[in-house]
Amino acid sequence: MLHALLHGKLSREQENMEDMLTSCVFGVIKHLPAHRMLFPFLAQAQFDGRALNLEGASDASYQFWPRLRDTDESACEPDLLLDVRGAATPTICVEAKYRSGKSGEDDADAATEDVADERHSADQLARQWRALKQLKRPFALVYLTAHCACPVAEIRASLKAIQQTSAPIFWLSWRALVSVIARDPWLSEQPLVQDLLALLDRLEMRPFEGISRFHRRPMNWAFTVRKKSNAGAFVWRASNAAPDWSFRTRKG
Repeated sequence: MLHALLHGKLSREQENMEDMLTSCVFGVIKHLPAHRMLFPFLAQAQFDGRALNLEGASDASYQFWPRLRDTDESACEPDLLLDVRGAATPTICVEAKYRSGKSGEDDADAATEDVADERHSADQLARQWRALKQLKRPFALVYLTAHCACPVAEIRASLKAIQQTSAPIFWLSWRALVSVIARDPWLSEQPLVQDLLALLDRLEMRPFEGISRFHRRPMNWAFTVRKKSNAGAFVWRASNAAPDWSFRTRKG
């Protein structure tokens, strides 16, 4: 699937970008040592000054698209449920997005201070929160998106829906994976990881890595002799125009 997605060989009818992206990325991560890729990636999940607690984590098992039961017995289906062995937070639920936002909107007027009823909120993260609470063990909910910066308003809306001001709901960007790979030479050498990087490049999901060095223009200089000078001094003149640069927005 990774090769097909990378080279665009899946038909539109077969294509579900979020599910395929989840499958390709975590399908690769699953077959690599957890301390090399999974945990460093998840460790970058944070929100409002808090980070996901992975202290003591040793390994993890994966359950893709589990069917969880909401309090009203309706089903919700996050993208990934991780059972993290040895961790203070043994259950980590991942809701992955690519170019879409959360599903489900509450009827409460966003312009008021009214808080949606926790038991009936249609907010996607709120529904998953209710289902996870029924597992009766510590959990965290990770909202994984392609944003360059945290979608604060979306997460605050979910916190409002569950009537919480602070809760273990965290945000993580797909783009953070590139930095994890760059810091580990062993990872960078793995063929599957190289394909994964090519996929992230194709989907334009590399993080901002700074501005490349400017190419210096040739310097023009010359020596001239000062006239009417008994000492015969030389004058050196040079000019080096400032580089031209600009930011451009990619269209389409």
